[in-house]
Amino acid sequence: MLSGEATYDGKPIPSGELIFTPDTGRGNKGPQGKARIRDGKFSTENDGRGVVGGPHRVELRAFDGIPYEGREMQVEEGKPLFGSLVTEIDLPEESAKLDAVVETEGSKPQFVLTVLP
Repeated sequence: MLSGEATYDGKPIPSGELIFTPDTGRGNKGPQGKARIRDGKFSTENDGRGVVGGPHRVELRAFDGIPYEGREMQVEEGKPLFGSLVTEIDLPEESAKLDAVVETEGSKPQFVLTVLP
């Protein structure tokens, strides 16, 4: 199980998801994992999907959490805070706490994912 906190410029990300894809180019394989972000917290345990250890590419999608009426339906997650961001990380085989941080440098958000001790 992976869990942790997700922030954008020091504030909790209201809504979003992290998608963990094993990096086959670095010799890892297995199913893709997911974790929903709610009020700055995420976990693969409750409404996510577990991951295998090893090298991964991780995609972050973040939203403002304010529902709005889209063209064809209600969009519950709200509007995107920024475009999809991707980083790489080597995940441990066992459960871990992660820190997902997005900081804006100039006009471009930078995504850093860290395994906490």
